Amino acid sequence: MLIKYRNLARNTASILWFNTIPAVALFAGFSIAGGASLLAWGGVLLTTVPMLVWVGYVMATQGVARTSERLPLINVQGALGVGLAAYAMKLGQAGGLPLALAVGMYLGFLWYSYSYAGFLNTRPSTRLTVGKAVPKFSATRFDGSRIDSATLFQRPCVVVFYRGNWCPFCVAQVKELAARYQDIADKGLDLVFISPQPQQKSLALSKRFGIQAKFLVDEGNAAARALGLASEFGIPTGFQALGYDSETVMPTVLIVDAGGRLVWADQTDNYRVRPMPEVFLDVIAREGLARTAAA
Repeated sequence: MLIKYRNLARNTASILWFNTIPAVALFAGFSIAGGASLLAWGGVLLTTVPMLVWVGYVMATQGVARTSERLPLINVQGALGVGLAAYAMKLGQAGGLPLALAVGMYLGFLWYSYSYAGFLNTRPSTRLTVGKAVPKFSATRFDGSRIDSATLFQRPCVVVFYRGNWCPFCVAQVKELAARYQDIADKGLDLVFISPQPQQKSLALSKRFGIQAKFLVDEGNAAARALGLASEFGIPTGFQALGYDSETVMPTVLIVDAGGRLVWADQTDNYRVRPMPEVFLDVIAREGLARTAAA
């Protein structure tokens, strides 16, 4: 219960902060245009514009499946921006407002980078243990029929739990794996994508990539709950208006052998950090799953 409301507070705060970034950047730009201190307000721009550009690129391209954990370049730029605003104030070129805004924006970035990107110590799931059977679950095909995990795991699988089309890192991860689909299929493994998002959104994503992978819908997030992967109030506040439920799944990749034994799992504790597809292929080769599948 505590994590549920902490998630709500965090996601509400993140939306407010992300919406504040362009407002502060515009205010700083207009201040410079109006003849205010370039040094002071340039410092404010350094604490906002790099993050604004980065977020815009990630959202527009949906091609970034991973970043560094702490975004060090943006961190350095933000710290420099605070320093410039403070120096301008010391020189008497500006009052306290530019410094206050620079500090506020930089502290927001530090909170986002060091706290918000994680999952509140809910990783790894206590219900998933390498070498043991994956707990039973079921999901829904696009035709409305159900498929249970016992049927799903008759063949070795790479199973990707992703949050939804609203998450650019999830879409980028699906895109990467779609590009390597044939490599996985040639080794005899199924590629399975599971999301709690509405069926039409998963259907649209599957049509976008046009591969024979299984795209399944986790209705009510039941499978995520069964595996200990559910994230209550895990979507950004306000995205419910786009048709998404408040509860989602934490991004997870499972490699499972024929029979349902968990061979390998990636339970990232930072939603911006996802493994390369080559990692999965290495695991498949190392664990002999391709030979098992072909037998």
